[in-house]
Amino acid sequence: MEVTLEKNAEVLEAYVTVKVNESDYQEKYDKKLKEYAKKAFVKGFRQGKVPPMVIKKLYGKAIKVEEINQIASDSLYNYLRDGNIQIFGSPMIAIEKMAKIDWDNHSEFEFVYEIGLQPDISFQFDSNFAITEYEVQIDDTDLKNYTTNLLERFADYAEKEEADLASDVWGRFIPTSEEVLHMGDKEFTKGKEFFGIIDLDAISEANQSLFLGKKVGDVVTFDLRTVFPTDEELSSFVRYSEEEVKDIKGEVVYTINSISTRTMPELNQDTFNKVFGENTGINSLEEFNAKVTQVLQQRYAISARLETLLSFVQQLTEKAELTLPNAFLRRWLVTQNENKNIDDESYENFLKGLHTQLVIDKLSQQNEISVNEEELRNYTKEVQILNLFSMGFLTGITNETVLDLFVNRYFEDEKNEQTLMNFERNIKASKLLDINKDKITVEKIVLSGKEFDLKIK
Repeated sequence: MEVTLEKNAEVLEAYVTVKVNESDYQEKYDKKLKEYAKKAFVKGFRQGKVPPMVIKKLYGKAIKVEEINQIASDSLYNYLRDGNIQIFGSPMIAIEKMAKIDWDNHSEFEFVYEIGLQPDISFQFDSNFAITEYEVQIDDTDLKNYTTNLLERFADYAEKEEADLASDVWGRFIPTSEEVLHMGDKEFTKGKEFFGIIDLDAISEANQSLFLGKKVGDVVTFDLRTVFPTDEELSSFVRYSEEEVKDIKGEVVYTINSISTRTMPELNQDTFNKVFGENTGINSLEEFNAKVTQVLQQRYAISARLETLLSFVQQLTEKAELTLPNAFLRRWLVTQNENKNIDDESYENFLKGLHTQLVIDKLSQQNEISVNEEELRNYTKEVQILNLFSMGFLTGITNETVLDLFVNRYFEDEKNEQTLMNFERNIKASKLLDINKDKITVEKIVLSGKEFDLKIK
């Protein structure tokens, strides 16, 4: 067995040549032939009594190909491991570098593999490395807004024939303009249909008259920015983010699909139990407000840490310059994409993610940073808290048994393996931030919950 490496350091590519001699595979080949002879069913022979020459004629070539390829592959990976050669993706057979193989007549075989080499990285943190650290302080407005949001989840709705000030009007609308604007991944233009809900009590008195007295099936034509002058109001109407609606404008034709009246629940014991579950010890409005505030503080503390971490990772990606084997990576990605070419935008997105991953992993190795299962579970728990918060499932957040159940299920699902690897990388990045925080520039920003939500949208 002979393995050689030919590097092209400038482009971080290399070829590994593996020569397999007859002595490397003959013993395994003969053993596999005997195993086939014991198990094979061949017409005209009893099982286990098939002559070796018949087995060799029928299966010899396939067994030989399988054994030699396996030996070559094992030798390649052992060589990379023993030499601590860090590569991208997986080695690819370099057909153009290989002589044609005659499996019937050759006794020695040569395989050439193409690999992409990972670059070394050396990065020093200093005062030019600047990040934003967020802190959220919950105020009365945050408490009021979120309490209203909670109560809306338990509101009762009754259908009405005619719209009044207490009505929510739901319908579909079509822009009348030919101008093309984009809302999310959809074009906002003439002929495209969207849906929106209007709380009549929340719009101006001048615009309420457009809808008062209307019935299901009625059509109203109005200018979006007249009825919904702010991005926040328009966002609430169409259920898209403020960022996605900031350029949306123009006249629309709105067809009313339904009219309903919403009755909000009272803040009483029944509501306390619905929000947090029974036997939580919440028996008064003061205790309810305190519990909601606690949950809000927990949610925003987690979100603020994640945004701070995002600021750190973004800076790290921008400042830690790397050379990557682009030609190899493009060829390798084609093999992973059913031999379809990768467009430039997809490749750039891939490179950005790879760059971030590589920098964090390399710096973590240099600083001997590792992540244990308890840390990974705690991080996963925080992610689950954010998910449960977004669904309004506060019982899950405030009950450790329920929360642990969600985390356990997350770990048990094989589909989450890649996500857990990303979580682990985020924990490593957080540790890198902690050990280098005194070397970099940290701008601390204190915001209310509402200000924070607007900031990170």
